[in-house]
Amino acid sequence: MAKSFYEQYWTHGIDQWRPHGLNVTPIERTLISRNIERGMSVLEIGCGDGRIADLVKETEAEYTGIDISEEAVRFCRARGHIAIVHDVAEPLPFNSETFDAVVIFEVLEHLILPEKCLNEARRVLRPGGVIIGSVPNVA
Repeated sequence: MAKSFYEQYWTHGIDQWRPHGLNVTPIERTLISRNIERGMSVLEIGCGDGRIADLVKETEAEYTGIDISEEAVRFCRARGHIAIVHDVAEPLPFNSETFDAVVIFEVLEHLILPEKCLNEARRVLRPGGVIIGSVPNVA
């Protein structure tokens, strides 16, 4: 059910609003610039169309994105980024201690079990790694 919702969201939008072409927020920009450095390996959970990926790439970090929506992943890849389709309700398809940073902007509030996603994010982090994110709708 979630997959079909997000396919609709990225393909046609919701109530005449589409998520395409959104700008990186000042908070997102600050969090990335303060925590991501050249050469780091970064996973973004909920990569969407790649707007955060563009910002991460400016730091010369290695980027991988995942999203439940095939359409979102297509947009992200079209911007030149590595992205795969994956439902974060399932274990992440990466070995433990793979990434230096995990970025999760505006995703956790959409999940039934956000703690499961955070546990997986922690699993794929290398020792000393960082999780960067935001939860604008805590309801």
